[in-house]
Amino acid sequence: MAPRPSLWMRAAAAVLSGVMIGLSPAPTGWWPLHWFAFVPLLWALDPRTPRTNLALAVLQGTAATAVIFRWIADTIILFSNIPAVGAYAITVLFAVVYGTQYPAAFAAVWPLRRRLGRAWVLALPAWVVLVEWVAARVLLFPYQTGVTTFRVPWLIQLASVTGVWGLSFVMVLVSTVLGEAVYRRREGRPPPWGWIVLSAGVVAAVVGFGAWRHPRVAAQVEAAPVLRVQQIQTAKDMLHRLSHPAHEAFDFWLEQTRQIPPGSVDLVVWPEGAVPYSLNESTNANALLWELVRRGDFDLVVGSGTREREPDAAMGEQGRVRMFNSVYVFARDAIAPAEEQAPSDTWAHLQASGCDLDAAHLVTPFEVAAVRAAAGEGAVGPCVEALAAREQALRQGVTVSAPFEQTMARTPGLWSAFRAQSVRFPDGFREDHFRVRGGLGTWRLVDPACVDDDCAFVLVVCRGDSGCVVHRDAPHYDKMVPLPFGEYLPLAEVLPWLRDLIRGPGNFRAGTEPVVFDAGGVRFATPICYEGILSYVCNAFEAPDLLVNVTNDAWFGDTAASELHGMLVAIRATELGIPVFRSAYAGVSFVAEADGTLHDVAPLYTEVNRPVRLHLARLDTVYARHGDWFVVASGILLALALALSALRPRTEA
Repeated sequence: MAPRPSLWMRAAAAVLSGVMIGLSPAPTGWWPLHWFAFVPLLWALDPRTPRTNLALAVLQGTAATAVIFRWIADTIILFSNIPAVGAYAITVLFAVVYGTQYPAAFAAVWPLRRRLGRAWVLALPAWVVLVEWVAARVLLFPYQTGVTTFRVPWLIQLASVTGVWGLSFVMVLVSTVLGEAVYRRREGRPPPWGWIVLSAGVVAAVVGFGAWRHPRVAAQVEAAPVLRVQQIQTAKDMLHRLSHPAHEAFDFWLEQTRQIPPGSVDLVVWPEGAVPYSLNESTNANALLWELVRRGDFDLVVGSGTREREPDAAMGEQGRVRMFNSVYVFARDAIAPAEEQAPSDTWAHLQASGCDLDAAHLVTPFEVAAVRAAAGEGAVGPCVEALAAREQALRQGVTVSAPFEQTMARTPGLWSAFRAQSVRFPDGFREDHFRVRGGLGTWRLVDPACVDDDCAFVLVVCRGDSGCVVHRDAPHYDKMVPLPFGEYLPLAEVLPWLRDLIRGPGNFRAGTEPVVFDAGGVRFATPICYEGILSYVCNAFEAPDLLVNVTNDAWFGDTAASELHGMLVAIRATELGIPVFRSAYAGVSFVAEADGTLHDVAPLYTEVNRPVRLHLARLDTVYARHGDWFVVASGILLALALALSALRPRTEA
């Protein structure tokens, strides 16, 4: 055995390994480094110093994580009450904790080499795959070795078969073969030519498969139907948004969308948090969004929030508020124009029904007009009394900036336009409230059986004398994996004092259903924010044609976070064989086609409002059909190698 290097040299090599890993992903993007990044650490490890080996692996993991996630300190400083010193301390602590996947993987180098001999060269990549798979479920921001190749189509095609895990295996295999060459040189033995040839063959096979597959699937993508999508993002950061009224941010997205020529696109996507209101409660926001859809003849996806109440004896009738990070879909085919022609026998019908305006239908403007006309001619009785009672009730519930009578005088067409047919709602509804904004009248009609604030409702939207449109509640998806320390504070329910100590995290709950929307004949899922980097979440959606990933990375300021996040999302397109449309609040937005090609990348903090085209190709991929089979295979390979080693005498490496 050759003399061991000094501890300082070994530590420097471990740090170098970590820095090489940290510079490999976006935005630096020096991905070739990652194929050799583990070699300096392998050189530093020594079979005679297992504890030091563990410390060196911790040092490597801390360095790698600190470089990759250096933006965390800036985010903490910007959006919390923690001072800069504390922010950097938290970042270092995060790097130590998050970087544990590296010592968990590489502390096994010499135990595996002693136990398996030369087979450790295959066993360690399999072990790294298992560690990365577990890390994807327990760490805050899972990150896989193989994802750094996301911009190289002839390499990432392997992900269509194995998922990102196969890429990680091959990249670590290159380093372990070179590490074995280092160890044999120290031991005075010839290089492992067999392993070198094998690893070169594996890399050549991966490149060859990609070079063969990519032009073929690219041709399928090019021949697929085109979906026209409007890409919108703002140049404003979150400090600007938080320092201005919420409606200003909402108005930005409204005005950008109103500029879209009607019929020019199929889908418009607003990012996470574009609507600063809970859409299940905001009648006016719903009305304005439906109006956009009606006018523009497109489907609309918006990031918003949902507020629900759950019974809580300790809080009385108010109950406990549950908040969700949500995506709502306003589909144009859900718009049902209300009938605008008054029946000729309205007055006779009312008299025959005893003027019970709630009996089998909603009060309509034509009934109102008929009763008013009769009252003007001196008629009295149940019909006139019923109308007076109804209008009095509406006055009590009205929410406008001027008295009810003045509002009606300014926009008399609202009454004449309100026509909701009873046949459309046979169970009946009651008026919840009425509002006017900019001449747009809205009624939120609630099922009379509704007993809490989490009720489906019907929205009637009227503009002037042009008629009314009736909508059911827009469907929505609630984020299933809220972001710890961002959207909720872990243990805050158990230790309430944590909220006083750490201010900034939200209080969002987790959704439970992987909703797939169907709009315009396109089935799409909407993983929110960092759900897009979680393969097990994206795999939970049932056979979508498209992933629409909405996010708000503006919370991380002008840092590397958005590009890093986008890199981790883009790989889903190749894995699942479907396109990914990423809509980021202030960037980075892009289209990733089903073959892995990226285009229409909108840089960070650049205002964008443009139509882009994506191809609705569905490529058959092994990964989409069988999921994480390669992880299972890696586990079997490792278990089999360990089992066989127990049945035979230990061999030399």
